[in-house]
Amino acid sequence: MYDKFIRPLLIQPATGLISNPNYLMLLAFFNGALLMNFHSIYRKDLSFIIVLLFFGIISMINIRYWWASVANGVFTMVHFGGKFPRMANHSNLEFFIEIIILVLLLAKIANRRFSIPPNMAATLFRFSLITVYFYTGFHKLNTDFFNSNVSCVNDINTYALSILTSKPIALSSGISGFFQYATIFTEIIVPFGLLWTKTRKYSAIILLSFHIYLGLTVFGDFSALACFLILGCLVDFEAAKFDFRLLKYIRTYLFLIIATNLLKPFLDKYIVAQHVPHIHGAIFNIGAILFFIFYLKNYQPTGSKLSRKEYILPACCCLLISVWSMKTYIGLGNSANLTMFSNLVTEKSRSNHLLIDTRKTKIFDFEEDNLLILKLDQRLQKEKVEGFMLPVTEFRHRAANWVKSHPKWKISCTLVYKGDTTRFADLSKTDFIRTKWWYRYLNFRKIQPNGSCKCLW
Repeated sequence: MYDKFIRPLLIQPATGLISNPNYLMLLAFFNGALLMNFHSIYRKDLSFIIVLLFFGIISMINIRYWWASVANGVFTMVHFGGKFPRMANHSNLEFFIEIIILVLLLAKIANRRFSIPPNMAATLFRFSLITVYFYTGFHKLNTDFFNSNVSCVNDINTYALSILTSKPIALSSGISGFFQYATIFTEIIVPFGLLWTKTRKYSAIILLSFHIYLGLTVFGDFSALACFLILGCLVDFEAAKFDFRLLKYIRTYLFLIIATNLLKPFLDKYIVAQHVPHIHGAIFNIGAILFFIFYLKNYQPTGSKLSRKEYILPACCCLLISVWSMKTYIGLGNSANLTMFSNLVTEKSRSNHLLIDTRKTKIFDFEEDNLLILKLDQRLQKEKVEGFMLPVTEFRHRAANWVKSHPKWKISCTLVYKGDTTRFADLSKTDFIRTKWWYRYLNFRKIQPNGSCKCLW
């Protein structure tokens, strides 16, 4: 019955607005990345995750239903739009990708003959991914990342290895040093291998292995986005044929992602908290490993040259990512722009980057106008800002949100600003809740008052 009726329906070629099976596969993978990103939103909005799962299941049933992935993209884009840019890095990237998908779809609706040159699509993926990886590594080129006492590689790898060994682990300085240089090599050097046909497959394997390892921690959501982007770097958009055996692995991949979402409430409630990311990521990893083993086993890299005009769009994407990420060195924010887990310090007084001295590059001094938080209302302890400094623009933005989110609270705070220590019994009655709309886009992380910079998101 399956071979006679169901299988022909599932593997028949797509027709209509989007017919290239490679684009359909990528949309399904992007849908999976969105599902992984919102795996815990059930705690705040159960209806939100139900809608996402509904369209995720439709994609799993048949990737020809591209509108299910677009529906989830539009649905989550509205959510992202209300929070951008104060989101995790992968959420910002997904927001940008959703905008591009929507613009391309509207262009296709307006003109059914509209199409992207196949080579441009692949180049766009490769240039963009290389740029993202480059800056995640570039920000790590600082003295504290290479300090084995505080390096961010300690936090991530200690956690990952502790899960694998079921006991606490502390990295020695030698192992920490190995991970430091391995991380820099993986993020700055390896991605360039995606540009050449001879090294593309092996570069993808290294990057996928890197994300499968991270998937065992709390980064399964970022790993799902990485799988989508890496797959986009491998796909031959010119191919007239599509290996329909891949459909089984795509469905398995999406099924396991959906399963992790459905299991998440159970895992949170009944499994020891520290093991939840491991189990959640391990389930996702199974689907990713099965798909990419089959895909790469049968992968034949191709390469075609682009005209100069066709390089314009990929180059513009690289430029936009660069501006977004490098604004930290001129004083326009140092969070959510690929500086995560980098140990980077950008204050004029103690810049730690090995190549960029922010004493010479800072144009704006928002970060230098800061205050020290000595004590914050007990009900806001999750903010974890006591004993840290915040730029005044950042504090104003957060304080205004605290007051808005908890209108019935009298939020107390003790802080030091311009040498004066002041205790406020109710922040809502102070000038510190007076904010401007553009403060939202000056996204700064908290500042450690002294010593080597410890690891921060």
